[in-house]
Amino acid sequence: MIKTGVSLFNLGRVFLMAMPMLAVSAGFSAAGEPQKTIDLAAVYSMAREQDPAIAAARASMEAGKQKFNQGLSLLLPTVTAAGESKYNDQEVTYKGAGENFPLSGGVKRYDSRAASVTLTQPLFRFQNYESYRQGVIAGEQAETQYNGARQDLITRTAQAYFDVLFAQDSLRFTQSYKEAIENQLLQAQKAFEAGTVTITDTHEAQARRDLAMALEISVQNDLEVKKDSLAKITGVYPGELAPLKPEIPLTVPEPDDAEQWLDLAEKGNPALIIARQALAVAGEETKKNRSGHLPTVDLVASYSYSTASDGSFGVGSETTAQVVGVQAQLPLFAGGATLSKTREAAALEEKARQDLETSLRSTRAQTRSLYLGVKAGVSQAMALRQALVSSLRSLDSTRKGFELGLRTGVDVLNAQQQVFAARRDLAQAEYNYLLNHLRLKASAGLLEDKDVELVNNLLSTSKED
Repeated sequence: MIKTGVSLFNLGRVFLMAMPMLAVSAGFSAAGEPQKTIDLAAVYSMAREQDPAIAAARASMEAGKQKFNQGLSLLLPTVTAAGESKYNDQEVTYKGAGENFPLSGGVKRYDSRAASVTLTQPLFRFQNYESYRQGVIAGEQAETQYNGARQDLITRTAQAYFDVLFAQDSLRFTQSYKEAIENQLLQAQKAFEAGTVTITDTHEAQARRDLAMALEISVQNDLEVKKDSLAKITGVYPGELAPLKPEIPLTVPEPDDAEQWLDLAEKGNPALIIARQALAVAGEETKKNRSGHLPTVDLVASYSYSTASDGSFGVGSETTAQVVGVQAQLPLFAGGATLSKTREAAALEEKARQDLETSLRSTRAQTRSLYLGVKAGVSQAMALRQALVSSLRSLDSTRKGFELGLRTGVDVLNAQQQVFAARRDLAQAEYNYLLNHLRLKASAGLLEDKDVELVNNLLSTSKED
C-alpha cells in the first residue's frame, strides 16, 4: 500500500512539472506529422486568457457598467420599511385636575408595536438627473477603455512576439557570422604559413572572432530576456515561434492618405474618445453642482399601523394611516458650499477640456508618425533587400579576389560584416513595418482580431514551409 501511494505521489509531481510543457505543446502537431511551431495567433489566444492587464481591464469595464445602474437608481422610487416593538413603563400624573376628572394617573405598563412602509418617488431632482447622465457616460467610457486595452494587447503581444523573433534572428545571424570568421581565420593561418599573406590578416580575423563570440553571448542573453517579456503576457514560457516567411509582401497603408487616417483617428482613437467622455462627465458635474440652488420635489406615500395594549388614557389603541402627498424643499443658504463646489467643478471641466486638446494633438502627431513609418518601412525594407543581395555578391567577389591574391583577409572580413549587418537590419525593418501597420490601425481605433490573422498568415507555421 505504501509503495502504491509513493508511486502516485511521484506521478502527480511529474504531471505538475509537465503542465507548462503541455501548455506550450498545444501549438504542436500530433505525432507522425510535421512538427509545427507556435504562431502569433496561438500566442495571442493565450494572451487574451492569461494577460493580467487585459483581465484587469475586463474587470474595470464590468465595474464601470454599474455606474449606469447607480445613476438610474436615483430616478426610480425608493421603498423603506420600519417596525418597532416596545415595552412601556410610564408614571402619569395629571396636575390641576379636579375631583371629577375622568382619568386616573399612576403607573402604566404596556406593550406597543408599530410598522410602516414609505415610498418616495423623485419628481424633480435635477442633481439626480445629472448623476444619471454621468452614469450613462461612465458606462460608455468603461467599454471604450476596454476596447483600447484590447487593441493594446494586440500590439503588445505582437511587439513581444517579434522581439523574440528578432532576437532569434540576431542569434542565428551572429552564429553564422562567427562561423564565417572562423573559416576565414583558418584560411588566413594557412596563407600565413604558406607565406602568401602577413600575420596582420590572422590577427584581424582573431580579433573579429573574439568580438563575434562576445556578441553571441550578449544576443543569447537578450533572447532570454525577450522570451521572459513574452511570458509576462501569456503566462507561459515560449517554445519555438513561427518565423516570418521570406520576403513578405510590402504594402502601403489603405487608405494611402495621411489626412484620411487623421480623420479616422479623431473619430475612433480610444484615448481621444475617453478624453471626450471625461469632458462630458465634467460638464455634467458642473451642472449638477449648479443645480444645488434649485428646489427638489418628491412624491411621498406611506402606510403605517400601530397598536398598544394600554396608554396614558388608560385604554389600548390600534391605529392605521395611509398618507399620500408631495414634498418640496428649497435650499436657501448652505454656507457658500454650493457656490464653491460649482466653481471647483467648472475649473475641473476646463482642465478636462485642455486634456482633450492635448490628447487630440498627441493622437494626430502619433497617427501621422505611424502612417509615415509604414510608408518609409516599405521603402526601407525594399532597399535593404537589395542591399543584402548586393552585399552577398560583394562577399562572393571579395572571396574570389582573396583566393587570387587581389584582396586582403581584412577585405573579406569587412564584406562578411556587411552581410551580417544587412541581414540584421532587414529583419528589424520587416518587423517594424508589421508593427507600425498594427499600431496605425490601433491609433485609428480600427485594430481587430482579424488583423492578427492577417499577420499570422505571413508566418511559416511548420518546418516544411
